[in-house]
Amino acid sequence: MQMNIKMKGEVNRKDLDRYFRTITLGIYKDVIVGTPVDTGRARGNWQLAIGSAPVNEAQRKEKGEGGSQIRQASSKMNRPLAGRSVFIANNISYIGEL
Repeated sequence: MQMNIKMKGEVNRKDLDRYFRTITLGIYKDVIVGTPVDTGRARGNWQLAIGSAPVNEAQRKEKGEGGSQIRQASSKMNRPLAGRSVFIANNISYIGEL
């Protein structure tokens, strides 16, 4: 799914980046927590990338609420984001079945 957000009028770039970061990290957390858990492999393989979609598995397991994944994603997003593509991906072969 792809979303394009367009805003009208004067927009402060710093505010726009903060708004985009907050929404993106919220969606990322919801996707992680909403993934069913058995071994933790599917939940652990959610990845957030800027610029291009991840193509490999993350090779981690997560049975909790994805705290380390969210912290890692948050650190990637501490730069200007307006106008950049952000991808949330899971490359586990069976993710569509969950």
